[in-house]
Amino acid sequence: MSTQKTPEEMRNILDNLNQLESYLFPRLSDESIFEDVSTYFRFLEQHFIKKNDLAKLYFQQIPQDIMDAQAYWKEFVHLDDVYAIISGLDICVYKQFNFPNCKPHSSGCFECIYIMQGSGTLRLSDQSYSLHEGDCIFHQPDETYLLNTDPNSIALNIELRTGYTYDFRNSLFSDCPPAQYFFKSYCDKELSHNYLLFHTDNSREFQDVALHMLGEMLAERPYKNEILKHYFELFVFYLKRCCGVNAKTVGRLSSQELYYHEIMQYLKDNYRTADLESTAARFHLSKNYVSRIMRSVSDRTFIESLSLVRIEKVKEYLAETELSLEIIAELTGVSDPSYLWRVFKKHTGMSPSKYRKAAMPGTVRK
Repeated sequence: MSTQKTPEEMRNILDNLNQLESYLFPRLSDESIFEDVSTYFRFLEQHFIKKNDLAKLYFQQIPQDIMDAQAYWKEFVHLDDVYAIISGLDICVYKQFNFPNCKPHSSGCFECIYIMQGSGTLRLSDQSYSLHEGDCIFHQPDETYLLNTDPNSIALNIELRTGYTYDFRNSLFSDCPPAQYFFKSYCDKELSHNYLLFHTDNSREFQDVALHMLGEMLAERPYKNEILKHYFELFVFYLKRCCGVNAKTVGRLSSQELYYHEIMQYLKDNYRTADLESTAARFHLSKNYVSRIMRSVSDRTFIESLSLVRIEKVKEYLAETELSLEIIAELTGVSDPSYLWRVFKKHTGMSPSKYRKAAMPGTVRK
């Protein structure tokens, strides 16, 4: 079982790989040679890379010989997520080659490009975007793109399986309207060539999270997928802490959609005491307009939306405590435990007691 490398060790590895790339580039006078797969194949054959098994930092599947490499390169025009991401994982992280004229391609998964060091240019379909140190840009599946980075840059490509992205987009980005629009525009097929750009402060803590992800790619250890997802979620929280509401995307949410996300966050923060009147007062809106926003954006009434928020909190109490339903009802702002029982059964398909047994089949924690 290989050991997990520290962020400092991963930084040293990336610096060494950059030195190898810089050594190779000036010796190739014709930049068109970087369109030939054999150039990359020869690069990955270098002793330092082979000795430390570092080729996997560049490619998920490493060709065994030049004939396999030529076939791989032909397929590289478009990679579905089965080919771009290692089987059994929802996330893969790779280092970008700092070579010019890399091959444009598309992928069947969402991708986040993080410029940890240096700068580069992303060509996304027919648009170009200048990226600088600390920038993170997400782009949608099936978009042809080309990333060219400057010498000695460190750019990481974080590939995200589409199914996993659907699962986390509402939970991780529920309080980030630009991100909500980015994912919504793809799911609803409203806008192609969209992107989601964060300008971060590139703090050491933020870099370390990314380096932990990359280190996990090298390690062959149990729970690899779960640990990668943990680090990615932490990566997203740093993104939002730094510049969540100021993220940039092609389109924008309507005023009602913006209000909706703010109202939902207010309900999550104040589920015990919130009602329609206090919510309307908080946002200086009429009760009728709040109700209209909730119905228009989510196709649910205000009461239904508040009930869903409370039900999620009830689930936490049932799974993590031995508290009675009467106390849980009081803690979640529901005056009648029997009403809570009926609503819970309606939304989950099981009674609170059955849910508790299913969630905590062993000893319930106090």
